[in-house]
Amino acid sequence: MVVDARIDAKTLKAANINSATYLATDYLNHYNEVAMLVGMLGDMPEMCDLIIEWQPISYAEHFRQTGFSDKELAIAAFEQAPADVLARFRAACNEVEEAIYEVQRQLKAAPEKAARVAVYGQEIFELISLVGGVINGEGEQTIDDGAQADVDALFA
Repeated sequence: MVVDARIDAKTLKAANINSATYLATDYLNHYNEVAMLVGMLGDMPEMCDLIIEWQPISYAEHFRQTGFSDKELAIAAFEQAPADVLARFRAACNEVEEAIYEVQRQLKAAPEKAARVAVYGQEIFELISLVGGVINGEGEQTIDDGAQADVDALFA
């Protein structure tokens, strides 16, 4: 893999890209929009069609479609993000998408009950916050292997 010379901590921070995970929270907008629509179903059941039409897009596609000023840097950084970060990121995104798919299934099956589905908006936002946690580097192991061995020895 060729390392992109633009990817350094200072440049990433200036572009609002996490320098540890190489991910940007701007991607969350892709999910936040549909979560807001779901939450509005109680008052605006006409949002049903927009929710049913929603489809997930890749991280790179999101940045290609948005007005994010450093979109090329965001895509290049994503392509060089640590494998463990990407695995956690993809797993968290899958959870959000499954929750949205469930809402879509329910709306397709019984659109007249759209108001009842609005409660899932909060659940989707909670799942989105987990994706945000991955992007922001929350929950990463911070003890190196040597320190972990020292801790383990104390309890042996």
